[in-house]
Amino acid sequence: MAEQTKIVVIGGGPSGMMAAIVAARRGACVTVVERMPKVGKKLLATGAGQCNLCNTKPTQGNYHGTDTTFMLPALAAFGAETALTFFDALGIEVREVESGRVFPITGQASNVLDVLRYEMSRLGIREVTGLKIQKICPSDTGFVSYTAEGESFESDKVIVATGGTSSPNLGSNGGGHKMAKALGHTVTQIFPSRVPLELDAWFLKRLKGVKVRAASVESHIDGQLIRKSSGDLLFTDYGISGPPVLNVSRAIGQFERTDHAMEVSIDLFPEETMESMATLIRKRIGHGPFKPLEVFLIGLLHKRLIPVLMKEAGQEDLGRTCGSLDDAEVAAVVTILKQWRVKCKGTRSWMNSQVTAGGVDVSEVDAKTMESNVIPGLYFVGELLDIDGDCGGYNLQWAWSSGYAAGTHSTG
Repeated sequence: MAEQTKIVVIGGGPSGMMAAIVAARRGACVTVVERMPKVGKKLLATGAGQCNLCNTKPTQGNYHGTDTTFMLPALAAFGAETALTFFDALGIEVREVESGRVFPITGQASNVLDVLRYEMSRLGIREVTGLKIQKICPSDTGFVSYTAEGESFESDKVIVATGGTSSPNLGSNGGGHKMAKALGHTVTQIFPSRVPLELDAWFLKRLKGVKVRAASVESHIDGQLIRKSSGDLLFTDYGISGPPVLNVSRAIGQFERTDHAMEVSIDLFPEETMESMATLIRKRIGHGPFKPLEVFLIGLLHKRLIPVLMKEAGQEDLGRTCGSLDDAEVAAVVTILKQWRVKCKGTRSWMNSQVTAGGVDVSEVDAKTMESNVIPGLYFVGELLDIDGDCGGYNLQWAWSSGYAAGTHSTG
């Protein structure tokens, strides 16, 4: 009888758990080493605690990195349909909402973690928690992984699933990138992605807590449009947040701490054209030309936005009647509503970031297997690699797909 393949999975996040389960189902002896007290802590935070399992309508444009074609073989082998079949067999019933996003029907990420941990236990996967692997050494028989606490784990194969640098309180601290470099791999520039943005603006405290439904947000670098996304927008005391902000934040993070000029452009009415917006504003003026500027947009905008937008449009006297606005002043109001440009200071910190952009250079990894092209038997999965996705289940799908690839091929 062939000897059982021994695999150490470093990191008990989504990609690590998937890799461990798939490898164990294929007969491997698997040990998962997680530095946090329990595996899966980061999974509990996904989808605002509801766990956006995957997305049924992915495109290559939803993923980012030096070479996004890298993720195509893994997604083809284990895409949304396969992932949903996998979780259905574990007992997770799902619901699909707008834009192809899929959630557990219970709305609880903890349910997903529970069934994954149960499956790991059923398969005899050993969980070792509270230990931090800090060094991986190839040996004559495979690998020896050493912890900061003085312990070691011998294995035939190693799957590194440590995550990136984002949300360090949930277990990711950049240690995987350090180990990859020590093993001869290149790590591309890393920076926070899917992260709120800090604005350089006078009005932030006044707008703290204001929400705008279905706004459009653009990131601009040196006046050039880089990325555009739509969704619910939230103003904070430091800047802006919400799904569209998280999606456009990657470009800001990439150019932060450089001499490039960074701006965001906010469209509060993306369903309107400049012309139709002008018509709407003129209609409101016609219905109440006697109304002061601080009043005439009530019913169209959040009340706290109105004085800020009027001042941004050059109107200091909010007691002035809207009917006294000339054509140029009306055009300025329309421009603010449709193309509100605000200087951006940068992104929030790693602590506020959901995803790490950049990572292990994918040109040094086999796209079908996730195996290192530098050291055979070494695998990298998930956020550790130079692949990151938009909001909407794309990053979890990448975790499942890359974990499945490594779990499958490390045993065969």
